[in-house]
This record gives sequence, C-alpha cells and structure tokens, in this order.
Amino acid sequence: MKNKIECVKKLSLLAALIAVIGFAFTACKGTDAAAEPSTRVFSGFTENDEYRLIILDPDARAALTPGDKYILVIINSGGDLTGTSTGTVSKVERGEFTLKPEKAEETFAIKTTGRGAMGAIESISAGNSGKITLDEGVEITPPPTLTPKLDNKNALDASAILTIKGLSNYDGRKIEGYSLDDTYTVCRTYERFPDNSWSTSPEPIVNGSATPRLFDFNKSKVQNGTFSFYFFIGNDITGIANNVKITNGSGVCEFDNIPRKVTVTGFNTYYKDKWINFDVRTEDGALFASPFAWKYKDEYHGWGAGRGGDEDSVKLILFKSEDFSVFTGSGTYNFVFEVSVDGNKETGHANGVKVTNGACTIPFIKG
Repeated sequence: MKNKIECVKKLSLLAALIAVIGFAFTACKGTDAAAEPSTRVFSGFTENDEYRLIILDPDARAALTPGDKYILVIINSGGDLTGTSTGTVSKVERGEFTLKPEKAEETFAIKTTGRGAMGAIESISAGNSGKITLDEGVEITPPPTLTPKLDNKNALDASAILTIKGLSNYDGRKIEGYSLDDTYTVCRTYERFPDNSWSTSPEPIVNGSATPRLFDFNKSKVQNGTFSFYFFIGNDITGIANNVKITNGSGVCEFDNIPRKVTVTGFNTYYKDKWINFDVRTEDGALFASPFAWKYKDEYHGWGAGRGGDEDSVKLILFKSEDFSVFTGSGTYNFVFEVSVDGNKETGHANGVKVTNGACTIPFIKG
C-alpha cells in the first residue's frame, strides 16, 4: 500500500498508512546496559520483492558469529509478507553467512556487504537442490543477485533499525510510528516527492516482533540518543516505548499498549458514507483526544483520526496538552471539534462530558 500524502495532511491522514514488518528471537542475555542486544539487518531487492536477513546480536558484539539466530523474510511490493526462514547461523566468512533453517536439513548462503546495523544482500545461494525450504513448507528458487536498495529515485535511505518486541498479540498485523520529538519516522520504506509530500509502506509483524527502519528525513543520518516512540497497529491499537537508546544505528524496545478509553460518536448523523478527519480538544485546550501525539518545532501536536463509510465511532486516548502524557484523571469537560470533510472545515461540540479515570464517550454535535 503506497499513498502519496501532502505534508500538511500528515497528522490527519497517517492513520490510513499504518504498517511494519517483524521477527522474533530468543530473549536477550543479561540486563546490563552494556549487553543490550543490537540488530543487524541486510536487505536486497528484486523487481517485485525485498529479501531481508535479520540477525539479533544478543551481546552487541563487534562481529556476528556461528550460533546467532536469524530470520529471512520475503516481502512483496505491496508490503505483505510472503515467506520466512528461521534458524541458526552455522558459518560466517567475509560477509557470507551460511544459514541452517529450523525446518529444513539443507543449508543456504547469503553474501552481504556493509558494516554497522544495516547492510545489503548481494546474492543468495541455495544448496545442492537449488531450492530453499521456507518455514511455510514452500520451496523457492532464490534470486541469484539483488540490488542494495529500493529502485525508486524518491526512496530515502534509512538512518537506523529499531527492534520492537512484545507484539505476540498482533502477529499478521502491521505497525508504524514516530518518535515523540519528530526525529524519526518508523516504517518499512519512505519516499519523498518533489512537491514536498511523502508516502510510507507497510510491513507485517512476524512471531511477536518487528524490525522497522528509522528514517530521519531532516538530516538523513543516525541521531544517537534516547527517544520515546508512539506506535500504531491498524487504526485501533496504540503503543508507546520510552527511554529507547539508539546507538550506532540500532535500538531495541518493548511495545507497551495504551488502552483507548475515549469513544467519539455521532458522526453518522452528519457524515454517513463520507471520509472525515477531525481534531477534538477540551474548550480550554488542556486536554485533547487522539490515537497519537508528537512534538514538531517545539510544539506538541495531536490529531483526532479519520473515519469513513458507516463507521460511527472512533476509539482514542485522552492526552494532556502540556506534556502529551496520558490523562487518567476525572472531571466534567466541554469539547470542541474541527472537522475536515470534502476539502472544507466544519466545527462541532460536546458539552458536559463526564471523564472517569481517563475514560469517556464524546457525542459529536455539529456546529
């Protein structure tokens, strides 16, 4: 799924572009900060597919070694997972990995280039049979050569790789996100167009984890440091990860689901079968309801979300405007709406809404 989006509509339309790809490995060793795991990712592209070799280095060693766990994922041009191979690295020699699948007897080899967290796949060589047996039981003939990046002049190079763990409840779905300070966009591929619009592409979650790329289109280089991330799985799941360290182009975090306790209703009365985007805040601006929040140019922002067709209600989270923390308090509030529909701006309201521990129903009334 690729959608070209105008920059000014980034907040309101992003919900339609949510996506990512993932993998899972054994738990990392130790709790020492110096032993935090890092992820090495090597990608190669054919005309229609991406082949991605992911290896978790549990001890952040200088070099990968036999015994490390791997997963090879194959993703089609639409961002859908079409095959996986999981197993163990049996040999490493000058950038070539010999891989032993868990569900097949015959090994195969992948030749790579590049240092650090991200590299390229040059070639994939099958064993004597000429085939690779995937976890799904399907045999494939691997492409002999691959290109190092997406063959698209608008595609940006990734700055870093983020491993997101704790996604076992969401296998088969897709994930995307942003760092709260707007340094990084979290997705599979990122394309920037001459008219200053962009699109992102989806990646599926596999075996309870995800390895999206991090894109910094402002500087196009790794920004080391500690970040907070918001993540989205479809239009109904929001997660957060705080204090995530990005070092040398790699980071690892745990997905923490944020319950969506706010239900906005009443749209069908006015906008049945129309796609709308909206912003909803308390009358005094102290709180806003959104699936997500971010900081841009030293100001905090959030967007309501979109709804379309016969969908009458939208699930959101109540945030504090002062720091974008989740609001868990109680009280009675008046809410105001700004709605975008058919290129026009309209307003709405909901008065006397009772909020209990951050949960409420906000009935939209136009005008």
